[in-house]
Amino acid sequence: MAIDESMDQAPKIVELYDFYDALSDKHYRYTSDISDVTYTNLYTACRIKRSSILQRIDMEPDTINITLPATLAFVSSIITCPINPLTVTISRGSGANFIVICTAAIIDFSFNRNECTLKCKSGLYELQKKIPNIFYQSLCNNRLGDSVCGITLNNYKIIGEVTSISGENNTVIAMTTNTNDSFGQSFADVYALIVGLAYPYGLKYFKSGYLQITIGGSVQKREILDWSFAGVTATFYIQYPLIGLTVSNLVDVYPGCLRDAASCVYKFDDNRDHFSGMPVIPQASELGMRV
Repeated sequence: MAIDESMDQAPKIVELYDFYDALSDKHYRYTSDISDVTYTNLYTACRIKRSSILQRIDMEPDTINITLPATLAFVSSIITCPINPLTVTISRGSGANFIVICTAAIIDFSFNRNECTLKCKSGLYELQKKIPNIFYQSLCNNRLGDSVCGITLNNYKIIGEVTSISGENNTVIAMTTNTNDSFGQSFADVYALIVGLAYPYGLKYFKSGYLQITIGGSVQKREILDWSFAGVTATFYIQYPLIGLTVSNLVDVYPGCLRDAASCVYKFDDNRDHFSGMPVIPQASELGMRV
């Protein structure tokens, strides 16, 4: 049994959406009203809508879909770089009287032309998570840069200067090194990293990392799907373009973590003391699986 909370609103009733990035402790606040709303903090007016919220009596978490413009700073800087845990708190009311009607975790997103739809799970989703959230697996359980990982990601940032933008929807970006990271490494240096017997670990250095740039006051982040290097030029492949990017812009480039033991040892200066995986778990036996 479920009670459907209707989206029909009285003329002065509006909704406030507070999107929260827990890792960077940053809020992005928007309202469904036609003008900005101040309620403790400023909520920026935008074209935002959601599906119905079901007030359930069972223990199954409900799914909420929130649709908002793809051009918003929140979408541009966070959603297109799915690194951090994200939540949204929805309040409803008017004037100085608002009540929280839902708090949800953002678990997925999709694009349709100029709109972005967020798939969210209500509070029960968080309550049903296992605590501690540690799995018996070969890969690390930490998030790169969190308090358990202990890595200061800014130390590994290389600043690149854009030399060309190409590919479908401008998703291929070529750069040369403008500023080395804190350890004096350029794109050429990290590309040359070797692990074990001439294993080209440098090819994986930036995979699952991200590009970051501020354009027109808006911080944009894009996950790096892959990268290559030739001569003095590093080429990065991303899924969504950096809006407003031009040749000669400076872009912050952060490495990614494949959550394996080799990343801790060779990429992040022997950070193995903070590695929470179990890399020597025996692999499944083909013979055993067929018995």
